[in-house]
Amino acid sequence: MTNDLEGSSHLGYSRENDIERQIRDWSEYSLEKKNGKSLPMCPYAENTWNSNKASVRFSYKDYEKEILSIQNDWNDRYDVIILACFDFESDPLAFQNTLDSINQNAPRTNLWLMGFHTHCYGGITEANAIKPAPSSSYAMVFIQRLAKLQEAAYELKDLGYYKEHESQVMHEKREAAYVEMLKRQDMERLAMSYASMHH
Repeated sequence: MTNDLEGSSHLGYSRENDIERQIRDWSEYSLEKKNGKSLPMCPYAENTWNSNKASVRFSYKDYEKEILSIQNDWNDRYDVIILACFDFESDPLAFQNTLDSINQNAPRTNLWLMGFHTHCYGGITEANAIKPAPSSSYAMVFIQRLAKLQEAAYELKDLGYYKEHESQVMHEKREAAYVEMLKRQDMERLAMSYASMHH
């Protein structure tokens, strides 16, 4: 796991390191274990952490702007960047709407967002996992390559993964973005081929 905390000063490095470990523990319990099901929620999570291909970042005042900055600077050093957001909307639907709005650009950026709000989807409430403490809670946004995520999803589909995990609506939205991305890439290749033939 990388200690990637640049630009984060509100909590201090020590506290952010604690949160980073907390997210890792949450992943181990919530994403990497089967918990009575045939497959874990994220079958690839353990290897991603152990291969140092995950990074945790922090947002305190404008998480949407931070997401766009991460996307603009994406260089595939990591398979997933997890943004711990202290400035998220208290309403889970509003939070998801923000992510859906950014995901509309996924066919162009090849980056997909998945959110974990404190009040649903297994989000974390810092310092108190039973009684939410709004002043110290944070949501999480997972930022990953759309193509890699969807191609892994196809592999898992035949194993019955989607009968136990992830809503059909979420899967369909991501798949639609992936298909649109492939169409855009085909059109760009055709345009480049045409241009080279007439150069």
